[in-house]
Amino acid sequence: MVSTIICPRCKTKNSKKAKVCYNCKNTLKVHKKPSILGSNPESRIEPKIIIIGALIFIISNAIILNIAYDYSILVSGFATMVYLYYAFKDSQVPTASKNKTRILGFKIILHYLAIVALGIITLFALGYAN
Repeated sequence: MVSTIICPRCKTKNSKKAKVCYNCKNTLKVHKKPSILGSNPESRIEPKIIIIGALIFIISNAIILNIAYDYSILVSGFATMVYLYYAFKDSQVPTASKNKTRILGFKIILHYLAIVALGIITLFALGYAN
């Protein structure tokens, strides 16, 4: 059995791969599962944000490490959260989502954990963390 998409305007059955209705020429929504990695707004992890955040984490940690050793991770984590606030301030969550704020919060936490993990591994590799 062939999968079909029903046109919302004229209720005609179209093929699953159809982009327009063959009866009324209405544009059909193609349901694609978003990739985990990517630069589209629906993706879960954005590598560019993680790399920039990790650089901010590492640089702020290296600078504060010489001033106040005990607070270096705390300050670099705060700097990373400020960066993530500005990175996701105007972020759009897909409109089909019911809990937009919750999804955006999970996305920010996921990015933060990836940034901190990458930053700490890099600091250990560079020899800053003992």
